[in-house]
Amino acid sequence: DGWRHLRVMLALCPKYLFVYPGLLLSLMGLGMLALAHIQDFKVFGMSMGLSSAAFASALFFMGVQISLFGIYSLVLNNANGILKDDQITRFFKNYFTLEKGLIAGGIILAIGLLMGITTLFLICTYANNLGHVDVPLARLAIISIFVVLIGIQIVFSSFFISLFNVREMLK
Repeated sequence: DGWRHLRVMLALCPKYLFVYPGLLLSLMGLGMLALAHIQDFKVFGMSMGLSSAAFASALFFMGVQISLFGIYSLVLNNANGILKDDQITRFFKNYFTLEKGLIAGGIILAIGLLMGITTLFLICTYANNLGHVDVPLARLAIISIFVVLIGIQIVFSSFFISLFNVREMLK
């Protein structure tokens, strides 16, 4: 049966199905975010505005989500003996701990919160006299929201990944 064969093949190739496409989406999102902050950069004669910043942030976030799902799959399949060790699983076995994941996620979360607080401060300080919100401030707000989301995702992903090696954690 063709579908079952394809399903097994896809389940056993998480790097090509999830990790690499997720990394590509993340890089595309980061590139678009960088371009959205260049004032004179135009695409088809139009400058990249808030919609581009929101789209790029969402693209980056989706890429991170997809990559993390691939990492979950790799680590779980490796822990169950289905897949052999590769660079990613060796990295997580040798260097990843729940505490390190919580610290990394906490730092990213703190950066996002700091960006959000800075945005609110700037809006309250400079935009009070404006009838609209300044576009660079709105871009910063959009980015800070997604940085907070990625920080939260990494914190909870750390807990989830640590569950795959419960035997090691309990030793």
